[in-house]
Amino acid sequence: AGRNPTRETAALLRRLGQLIEKNLEALVYRQIRENGRLISEMRPGTLAVGSACYYYAGLAATVHGLTLPVSY
Repeated sequence: AGRNPTRETAALLRRLGQLIEKNLEALVYRQIRENGRLISEMRPGTLAVGSACYYYAGLAATVHGLTLPVSY
């Protein structure tokens, strides 16, 4: 079987989402130290990044090779 870039991309994005969830507190506190924002701001933002990884993993897994012409 050959490589499946969309499946690989989806798997990598899901793994990134898992790592973000697993290391949430460390990531939140690192961001607090780096930019001085509040925990109440950073925790939801960091969770949102993890959620976005899962969302885009789902999109990558559903690519069907269709493209739409765009006129400029």
